[in-house]
Amino acid sequence: MSEFTNPNVEILISAEQIKEKIREMGADIARDYAGRNPLLIGVLKGACTFLSDLIRATDIPLGIEFIAISSYGAEMRTSGEVRILKDLDVAVAGRHILVVEDIVDTGLTLSYLLANLESRGAASVKLVALLDKYERREKDVPIDYLGFKIPDKFVVPTTQASCTHRLLVAYLKAARRADARFLSLRLTYFLSSRLCEKLNFRFPPSRKGKKDERRKERAKSNDVPSRSRYATAPSSW
Repeated sequence: MSEFTNPNVEILISAEQIKEKIREMGADIARDYAGRNPLLIGVLKGACTFLSDLIRATDIPLGIEFIAISSYGAEMRTSGEVRILKDLDVAVAGRHILVVEDIVDTGLTLSYLLANLESRGAASVKLVALLDKYERREKDVPIDYLGFKIPDKFVVPTTQASCTHRLLVAYLKAARRADARFLSLRLTYFLSSRLCEKLNFRFPPSRKGKKDERRKERAKSNDVPSRSRYATAPSSW
């Protein structure tokens, strides 16, 4: 059963479907790269969960690396300007590379990344993706190992009630940007709080939190309504 019961959210791909698809992708990669010791490069941060599942499904020796790259500007609009935020820690010359991404949409970022890795002397560069938003494509990129093609919806990963990190892909029925942002924040808070709970860890109060408390106290004492910079969550959540 999904953690989400909100009427604005609907399951698009089930956990079992994703589990089976990743198993198939891992078997294909193991067959194609047997004896070649491929280097899997996860694109931060979205690909982390998918990459961890894919590694378990790929029964051959392999290397793991991470890269952070962005082509997004303000308000999540693709700017077309690509920047490497965190580069690789190893050389790729002569290696067989598998770039692992959770979602391919415009293709702008990945097109740059694939060309960049080829220019570094990689023996081969292939792309592995869990989801393909093909309707948003602006730059053609070949996806060599693909999980699912999906429509142009705002999709989010969530977890099962058992708190395993298996993905359930859901999308907002009402594609309002404010709702989408709030859902992402809610997911981040849920996952972070569950992890901290397991580790028996509590964050100390931040300076900002203390300042907010003092401001609210002053507002109450002066009988002046406090102006918060944060939007109130929709009542349906």
